[in-house]
Amino acid sequence: MKKLVFIVVPSLKITGGTKEIVTLSRDIAAAGGEARVIAMWRTKDEISCHPLPVDYLSSAAISPKQVIAGMPGVLGRFLKMKKHHSAAQWMLSHYVTYALAPFIGGNRLWFFVQDLEWTFAPPRFRGILRRLILSTLTRGRTLAANSYLASALTHHGVRVAATIPIWASPDFQGALDGRRDIDIILVMRRGAHKRVDIAERILSLKRQSHPHLRMAVITPNDEFAEAFRGDASVDIFLRPTVGEMRAIYERARVFLLLSEHEGFGLPPLEAMGAGCVPLCRDAGGVRAYMRGELAENILPLTLPAEDILEHAMALAHNENCLARLRMTARKIFDDGLERVAQRPSDLSASGIL
Repeated sequence: MKKLVFIVVPSLKITGGTKEIVTLSRDIAAAGGEARVIAMWRTKDEISCHPLPVDYLSSAAISPKQVIAGMPGVLGRFLKMKKHHSAAQWMLSHYVTYALAPFIGGNRLWFFVQDLEWTFAPPRFRGILRRLILSTLTRGRTLAANSYLASALTHHGVRVAATIPIWASPDFQGALDGRRDIDIILVMRRGAHKRVDIAERILSLKRQSHPHLRMAVITPNDEFAEAFRGDASVDIFLRPTVGEMRAIYERARVFLLLSEHEGFGLPPLEAMGAGCVPLCRDAGGVRAYMRGELAENILPLTLPAEDILEHAMALAHNENCLARLRMTARKIFDDGLERVAQRPSDLSASGIL
């Protein structure tokens, strides 16, 4: 009989982390188990989990207010579901889902950690959130999404049962030799750690001083698309498909990541698959794939927006350097695909199946 694993997410909003949960679920199936996704709340523009079954613990849309007010109802529905699946394994994927941890036996409780989530909180709350997350992780067994996170969690006293490395989809493998008419591309998403303020400053500098620089923005959020609508100096792509994103990256020279912290940071890696060279602030997780020559493209967090833009423009206009780094980026991307093909075996060895 297949071992059943429920993976709990706050919602199915379109993020790299949610996409990775879907991939992990498929890996569990490939390893001989059965995975089901549980979303605690609904959200607008949900990611597709097809053909995986999805259960919802609430029909309400997720929001900070709903997380507080709706948690008792969510917990009640969870306990009923848990009662009917007494032999299942439960994997929690986000600190909001950790509210369920006290009601799951330690031998059936797993955590899949894709980031150091306390880094998202305002500075005055980071200490208490870090302590709550780390203490909760001791209740079960932890899977880390890459070696950077495994090392960081171990440093904080968390025992990591296994590293299940995440990677970008092979669907991002694109042509390396096409015409690249976008100089710099970046992703804008909600979240203080995403540093939208730096992105807005860079785009403002571009309009003021570099009108001929071709820039583009990918975003899942309507407000950012609206903010730049009618601005001919910036191309905006709202919720593009994977195929559309690959085509965009095939046109782009440099991918600029401005986040303060990322447990991994999928977008720069996805861009690498299509030969777009990453230039990233030192967000942590990017070090898992920006290796060798690409490590020189990791910028200090203290660098101001003006200097970041200068670095990006210098790289975008250095075709010899780009051609070399493009090949390096693609090799790293391809090598990583070979490594993550072993994930079903990693999951079997972890003990969850």
